[in-house]
Amino acid sequence: MSKKLFKEGINVLRALKASDISLNEIQIYLSTGDGTILEFCIGYDEDGELRKTCDTHDSMEELEEAREDQANEMTENVLLN
Repeated sequence: MSKKLFKEGINVLRALKASDISLNEIQIYLSTGDGTILEFCIGYDEDGELRKTCDTHDSMEELEEAREDQANEMTENVLLN
């Protein structure tokens, strides 16, 4: 079953590559049968350097909490003129 999912996922990414959509980040979430979520992010930072991250979450709730924490950190670190 996993091979078929990977094949379809690769087909989607190939189709996007051939399109005119200009992406600056790709986020991919893979979930296992026991509910574990693997989060892969590939994108460019403020300096134009390619960055890659990988995180593991035990549940959707944990992933949502991590996202909320990241949003709060971004808000706290913003410098307003």
